[in-house]
Order: sequence, then C-alpha cells, then structure tokens
Amino acid sequence: DPQTGLFDRTAFGNPVAGNPFGSDGCRASAVQQGTAMGIHTCNFSTQIPVTRLDSTAMFFMRSYPSPNYNDPLSSCPMGKDGFKICSNFLGTMASSQDPYNVSLKFDHQWSEKSRSFVEWLPNPGKYRNFRVPWNGPTVPFDVVGFRSHYNVDFNNQVIGIGNTYVIRPSFINEVRGSYSHQYMTTHPSQPYPDSITDQKATQEVLNAAHFPEDPFFPVPHWSVRLPAGGSMPFGPQQWVNMNTSAEAYTILDSRLTKAVSRRASLSMASWRAIP
Repeated sequence: DPQTGLFDRTAFGNPVAGNPFGSDGCRASAVQQGTAMGIHTCNFSTQIPVTRLDSTAMFFMRSYPSPNYNDPLSSCPMGKDGFKICSNFLGTMASSQDPYNVSLKFDHQWSEKSRSFVEWLPNPGKYRNFRVPWNGPTVPFDVVGFRSHYNVDFNNQVIGIGNTYVIRPSFINEVRGSYSHQYMTTHPSQPYPDSITDQKATQEVLNAAHFPEDPFFPVPHWSVRLPAGGSMPFGPQQWVNMNTSAEAYTILDSRLTKAVSRRASLSMASWRAIP
C-alpha cells in the first residue's frame, strides 16, 4: 500500500466466484473483511504451487528418501502418507578400517668388527564408510560412520639404518639413524565419491546461486531444524576435514661401552629434528 507502506499478502488459492472483492478475494485484507462479513472470499490451496518453489531448495529436497518407518516412541503427528512427520526413516550404515603392517630388515656383516642393518616399516591403511543411509546432496555426514564421519587414508612409515662396530672386545660403538613420517588425509576437496554425494552437480547448482566455496569446503554444511524438534543437518562436517602430516629425523650414537673389570660405562649422544 503506497499510502501506509504495508504489504498486503496474497494467499495461495483461487478467489471464490461472486465474492465482493473479485479477483482480489485471496488478498489478506479481503479475507479478513470477508471473515468479518461472514463470507468466504478465497478457496485456499493445500500446497504451494510448483511454480513458486525455489529450484535450489528443490534440488536438495528431492534427494531426501521417502519415509519407510514409524518410530513407536515418537510423539510426532501422522502425515497423509501413513508415516509420522518425523523419525520416519531407517537406513543402514557400514564402516571398515584396513591397516597394513609391513616390516623389512636387511643385515650385513662387513667384517668381524662391523655389522650394519637397514629396515623399513611401512604402515599404510584406510578407513571407509562404504554404506551410508542414502545417496545424494543431503547425505547426513554428521551421523555416518563409527570412528570417523569421513573416509580417511593414512600412510605411516619408519626407515632406520644402524651400524655396530667393535673397536676392541671391551669397547663397542653403536650408531643409529631413523626417519619417521605420519600422514593422514580425508581428501578435503572430495570427501566422498561423486556417486555418493553428487558433489559436482551440487557445486554447479550452488555456483549458479552465487554461493561461496573454497577448496577445503567445496559445498556448505547445512543445519536443518525440524518442526517437531531435533535437526537433520547435511553437507561436509565442519572442522574435521583435513590434510595433516608430521615427520622426524633422529641420529643416535649410543651404548659406547667400555668394560672395566666387572663394571661397564655407558654414554649416549642423540640429535633429533622435527620439521
């Protein structure tokens, strides 16, 4: 209204034929006046017209599964499809963790006084949530998995070398050097395969709507509140999507032992660097 600056909303529906307000019978002001006069001015629609539904919102809504279960402990009202309006879906989840431990060691005797070794201990592995409640843009990241909400690849290893040298029967020196490396990733740019999250299509839809994104969070995390309480979030879980690594170099000159009568002395020197 240009005079008052107030909006006069129009309800979804069709004006009742012959109402005194004509084609404006579904305006809020007409409905209120008609109610005061004891007449109906609008046949209200029971659902929002398809043409008024936001295409971005519907992209996500269509990926939700249909109800398949009624929780006997839920107090939510029953819907028109025979299922309650909340706590109405059961899905399956399955996870696995597969570590691999390998140990390789080579010893060589250079002479009666000198012996050396080289060892490699790789420990790669992976954790997978290979079954989720449903696939699509609304995969509930926050509830899948038993030890991690993300698939994780890890690759740890230790490489060591050493030499033992007998200077004389009562004087022995041992030198050790090692390199250790730990690495873990949840593949931030693509936490799950596209066949599960439909991430590529989701990015295209959100880019068209000018949603911001970055390499570590290619799609947003959404928090959805339900009318009967609770929530149903979807999208990559926050703060735990990562690449992390650590490594260390160690040199140890130890067990420099000299036998004196029946006693032995021991000295040790070590150096370690952690980048």
